[in-house]
Amino acid sequence: MSTLDDREADGTRLSIKPLGIKLGLEIQGLNFSNPLKPTTVDRIQSLLLEKQFLSFPNQDLTPERLFEISELFGMPEVSPIWSGMPENPAIIRAAKKAGEVDPLLCDPQTFGSFYKRPSKFVFAYFDDESINADIICGSMTEAWKALSKPLQDFLAPLTAIHTASSVYAPSRKNAGLYVGGNCSQLVYSDAVYQSSEHPIVHTHPDTGLRSLFINQAHTQSIKGLGKIESRTILNFLWAHCARPEFGCRIVCYAKNFVIWDNRVTTIMLTEYEKMKDRLLYLIATRNEERLNPSPIWPTTAKAFT
Repeated sequence: MSTLDDREADGTRLSIKPLGIKLGLEIQGLNFSNPLKPTTVDRIQSLLLEKQFLSFPNQDLTPERLFEISELFGMPEVSPIWSGMPENPAIIRAAKKAGEVDPLLCDPQTFGSFYKRPSKFVFAYFDDESINADIICGSMTEAWKALSKPLQDFLAPLTAIHTASSVYAPSRKNAGLYVGGNCSQLVYSDAVYQSSEHPIVHTHPDTGLRSLFINQAHTQSIKGLGKIESRTILNFLWAHCARPEFGCRIVCYAKNFVIWDNRVTTIMLTEYEKMKDRLLYLIATRNEERLNPSPIWPTTAKAFT
């Protein structure tokens, strides 16, 4: 498996420690303010595919630099729901003032799972002295591996329906996010009601590993099952995926830079105190292909576009 050496080519000493039992690493010693060598980008991406969550504390980044970094790993995408920054709509400035509705506070989610092609990688930078949040991370790869073979066989051919409206549909509670009352703004359009179908189990295009693809925020039902059957199975899976051995917790100190592989993970943001501010910047990169339900790997992207 690919690992980052404890020294970069220029002699910089790296401090690497695990964040969870099976996933997540905290890496100190890389300076993302400076240009990254192609070999460094390759090693970061290899480790990201292996460990799924990477945290880089003590980074001094501007939103523009965050965008440049994301471009090294793929094509940044513009969200049709989040209002991006005027100078670059791919950069989401997710701010919350004390007492406001938190636009990021929801059940465990996979970014854009309600789109036909959910986001590939997500880049987050916490740029506020009062962070007031942690990221609770879950690996759907580890959750899948821990299921019994009979249950895996039952789930493998099933399809789930994901919707945006479960989180983003306008309501009295979140009205300020749409009408200019809050720091962060959402865009009201048909995208708020977007829904897509995805296989409950898919094969990662880069690693070949099988993984669940469900999340509590956006997965609404299992196609072809009755309402009670669907809800019972999903409730079991969500409880299963929440087991601590499948996840890690990233403490979001100021100047912390985090990357995760959105295709095989869920995240949930905590809120310590409602009457505190928080500011972070988010960028997601575009997925080149739809989810592959087949256990056959490698495969061509054409069959699943």
